[in-house]
Amino acid sequence: MTTIALSRTGKISETLPASEDPFAGIPRHVWQSLFTLVSSLRPEWAIGDIAEAVFRYRRALPFPELSAAAIRAAQDPRTKNTVALELAMLDAADKWLEAADK
Repeated sequence: MTTIALSRTGKISETLPASEDPFAGIPRHVWQSLFTLVSSLRPEWAIGDIAEAVFRYRRALPFPELSAAAIRAAQDPRTKNTVALELAMLDAADKWLEAADK
């Protein structure tokens, strides 16, 4: 099991092959900056929960689309919590895959 520490307050644990890059080719500090930005937009959300919701989709979306979806969701007043953030990430991944198939 590989433990991926993305913030001082949260960890995401998952099983990865030793050869696989857990950060999907994006430097760790860039991930941390994204989580910090989303946290600054939604200070009531725990940064560890933000990291978990966003980082889960790191292989489903290219980083620019993933970060844009996270920021849009954080700016949307209808997004009440990190569960809704995760659903927004899933929706963005589905839309991106549909567009890629065309």
